[in-house]
Amino acid sequence: MHSLGGARAKARENAVKQDRAHAANGIGHHPERLGYPPQTEFIGGTGKRRFWETTVNVVLLSGVLVWIFAREAYHVGASGLVFGYFGVIMARAYTERGIITIAIAIVTVMAYGGLLWGVLPMRSYVSFESHLFGLIAGIVVVWLDRKFRKSQTP
Repeated sequence: MHSLGGARAKARENAVKQDRAHAANGIGHHPERLGYPPQTEFIGGTGKRRFWETTVNVVLLSGVLVWIFAREAYHVGASGLVFGYFGVIMARAYTERGIITIAIAIVTVMAYGGLLWGVLPMRSYVSFESHLFGLIAGIVVVWLDRKFRKSQTP
């Protein structure tokens, strides 16, 4: 009789093998296995409210851009949000130019730099549009946030 623990261990082992294969090729991402990386504290800036504002804005903007400009196909998943977070981290490092934001961006690029291949139309069954518009949405959200917060400060 096989134990449930043995099945879980086998599934975990297969997931690790698949992740290693994707990492070796520099492609693919599995948001469900990313957990809660420390970069999430730096996505929205300071505080949970800004994090959730950033998340909602990236989801809405990338979704609208995909809806308007993407080819007629099924666009399913959270990859727009994942790429949006990547864009937010990169844009914050560029606009703030603080040592911490630049260090976070460098670590993020080193860990997830293979994501950038996802913005290219390499496979017909992958929605590169969600990836591309998610990245663009992340950058635009930071730019708009910076612009409006600057105009509100006395």
